[in-house]
Amino acid sequence: MLADWSISKAKIDFHDLTFVISGKACYYINEEEVTVEAGDLLYIPEGCTREAHTFKELPMHCYPFNFHWAALYNDVHLPFEYVSKKMITKEILDYIREFKQAWMNRKPLYTFETRALFELILHRLLSDYHLLSATTIDPRIKNATYYINEHYPDNITVGILAEQANLNTVYFGKLFKETTDSTCKE
Repeated sequence: MLADWSISKAKIDFHDLTFVISGKACYYINEEEVTVEAGDLLYIPEGCTREAHTFKELPMHCYPFNFHWAALYNDVHLPFEYVSKKMITKEILDYIREFKQAWMNRKPLYTFETRALFELILHRLLSDYHLLSATTIDPRIKNATYYINEHYPDNITVGILAEQANLNTVYFGKLFKETTDSTCKE
């Protein structure tokens, strides 16, 4: 396969958070080879060595965010692996599209708007990560929270979630509350 684009090997002094929308790319992060494809979240912390290329047959389309933390905190790393699966939800994509629109239009105060949208993206990623990474979470509840994130603007009922989990509605509601400390409606 021939490369369509590439990133030369270099140590980065920023955090790279990339949402892969389509295609495929090969990255080398601190000499470790990782492949990313549609739906993946790529996170490369500040201070890593990064190199990459994509392929003409499957060029990667993505939304990259290269950022620094405020002043003394740039060495703080997000809790993600280099590549995370199933982290890009419809809600996050909507925030990314809003970010892109604000960035491209550059209306007055657009930097405040884009910073707020980026912080919403980070908040959603971290909330989902912590919810889904808890080891005691029943897989049916993990699947339900993933479904909720993907369909948040839809009219989601406890009945729909219970049906997907093959559980009684009352039992599902109770299990959801016990597991997440929130009701399905919350």
